[in-house]
Amino acid sequence: MKAEQDGFLIGYLDAANNDDRSQLAVFVNTDADLLTNTPARAMTSIHYYTGNDTWVPKNSVMVPVQKGEFYICKIQHTSGKANNSLYFIPLVPA
Repeated sequence: MKAEQDGFLIGYLDAANNDDRSQLAVFVNTDADLLTNTPARAMTSIHYYTGNDTWVPKNSVMVPVQKGEFYICKIQHTSGKANNSLYFIPLVPA
């Protein structure tokens, strides 16, 4: 997507079940054609597995995005399928 104004992109992961593991990567670039060929601007992950006492069932990421930049998020589920949400919060002049 293309940002119509300056703002923040917020990604959220939430484990739906025991043994869910997922990661979310955010890519931002001024050129839409190069969007997925650039390093991720930020990433987050969850790993919820009670059998190994690993308790990270929720996590989030937030990145600034300037007006005119393109952004995309990619989620990878390595076990199960975590719930995910994505929000763009525009900056409002004071």
